Amino acid sequence: MKNLNEFRIPYIGLKNGLHTFLYSIGNSFFTFFENSPVTEGKLSVDVTLDKRDTLYLLTFTINGTVIVECDRCGNNLNLAIRTSNVLYVKFEDDNALNDEDADVLYISRTESHLDVAQLIYEYIVLAIPIQKIHPDDKDGKSTCDEKVLAILNKKEDENKGPDDRWAALNKLKN
Repeated sequence: MKNLNEFRIPYIGLKNGLHTFLYSIGNSFFTFFENSPVTEGKLSVDVTLDKRDTLYLLTFTINGTVIVECDRCGNNLNLAIRTSNVLYVKFEDDNALNDEDADVLYISRTESHLDVAQLIYEYIVLAIPIQKIHPDDKDGKSTCDEKVLAILNKKEDENKGPDDRWAALNKLKN
């Protein structure tokens, strides 16, 4: 994939009704987005465009895996992504533009293509959970890097004692 032109849907020549566009997302897709939390992944994206006279309805179905950094140990974590999102596309009127609705995309009547690359990227990133941690195995033991967990446990044990900074305040209290 040299650029993101394949993610531009030419809707002008399409008849009213359902149209399906299939995309395969690989590692090169994520290089186009600066500071992406995802650098590697393999996903399939099914975009269904329901073209109507006054608006378009886009349905994004994304399935696959991405590789992200574990928040606990810092190692790579394979994360399954399964999401479905709906977006309404309306034509903007010069006198009535409503930016308050997040599920509505306003486009100019002079446009001829819908660029869905940014939308696909955002839906992938939104499908990633806030806390990304290796899952526990069947015995309930963490599958994170054992060396890192040992260091974290050691630091936690060091911090369990009373905080010396409060000792001076406790003297004032007595």
